[in-house]
Amino acid sequence: MAVTHPRFGRSLRVILAFGALCAPGIQAQGSVQGQVVDGHGKPLAGARLEVYEVYSRSRRSFVLRSDQNGRYRAKLPPQQTAPDWGQPTDAFWKVSAHLEIARWGHRYCFPLLAAHNRPLRSQERAVRDFRLFQEPRGLIRFRLRTEQLPPLNRYTLELTLVPTGPLWDGSRLSPQVIRTHSRELRPGLAIFDAWYVPLGQYDISVALIGTANRARPLKVAPLLKRAGGNPWRAKTGRYGASVRTDFIPSSSCRYAPTYDFDARAG
Repeated sequence: MAVTHPRFGRSLRVILAFGALCAPGIQAQGSVQGQVVDGHGKPLAGARLEVYEVYSRSRRSFVLRSDQNGRYRAKLPPQQTAPDWGQPTDAFWKVSAHLEIARWGHRYCFPLLAAHNRPLRSQERAVRDFRLFQEPRGLIRFRLRTEQLPPLNRYTLELTLVPTGPLWDGSRLSPQVIRTHSRELRPGLAIFDAWYVPLGQYDISVALIGTANRARPLKVAPLLKRAGGNPWRAKTGRYGASVRTDFIPSSSCRYAPTYDFDARAG
């Protein structure tokens, strides 16, 4: 049995489409505008939008931010003259958007998606709306050292996650319990599915669930990552009754930040 809270899960669900959010209104020729909202339609202020040229070697680009109403408007640069035949050439542009969150000593970014995002011509009047399809989440990965445990065909762990404060959006979450089973056994190790949790900071304690549903508290320690290294070969920190998450941003906004830890018998 696993936690059923809708903000937790093994995998991400993606909404495939949404309607227009921002009516074009009075719009100048050669411009793009739109609105950025979260999954509930609430405007997102300060989202980072980049307008960049495609199908061209020059790769011109510029960056702007959504206002307090989640709206943005940008004038597209004019046509350029082709150096080889001296005639104006129509430029094509696209818009990308990301939500940036600076919390807990890190800067995170998460992609904002558009219902459609075909290239724009320099002289178009275009609308490109963006939505945060999936709540910003961190990915918790963990393993169990089994050298000091009785051999089993499957191990069951119970993780208790206690938020240390507000989540990324200022909301509060009560302590959550995840019960999960090992999916792979290796010599001295049991590997478990990773879990997505709302981006925040948590104190995590772990117990081994044995016969008669009895819980045996375990010791836990963070995995100390090295740049470019395999986290499962990294050394561990100090073992204790709990660990505090420190989600490490990914090198790409497309991937969730991660936190890795180890559990073993006390």
